[in-house]
Parts: sequence; structure tokens; C-alpha cells
Amino acid sequence: MWSLNHKRVLITGGTKGIGRAAVMETLKLGAEVLFTARAEEMAAIIAFLAMNASSYITGQNVVSDGGMSATALFSRSE
Repeated sequence: MWSLNHKRVLITGGTKGIGRAAVMETLKLGAEVLFTARAEEMAAIIAFLAMNASSYITGQNVVSDGGMSATALFSRSE
């Protein structure tokens, strides 16, 4: 089996469907995976950040990745 160790891979639309499957398989091959979400997936977090209710969020990185960051480490070992 071949390896993608020490490689970086960019996958667009990587939070659902074929894109998500590509992210998971690429992780299994050892690559560092960078991926993007679809515009509609980002709309909710952008709308929230534009509201006054989000004024307490300062100096933070907000991850909106369809739950991938929560499961990516576990998926590498599958």
C-alpha cells in the first residue's frame, strides 16, 4: 500500500458525501488534510457571528467543519 506521509492535501467540499469520504481515506494514508466546507454550511456560523449575541466571542478561532475535527483523529486509526 502506498503512503501520503509528509504530504498536504486540499479537498474542497470535504464535510459531506464523496468529499468527506476522500478526507477520511486521505487521512488513513497519512496525509495532513486541509478541507473546506460548502457555503451553506458556513452561513449559520457567519450569521451568528454577525449578531450582538456573539459579542462575547473575542480572539477565537471558530471551527465550522461539519464535525470533522471531532472525528478526524479517530478515523486515522480505522
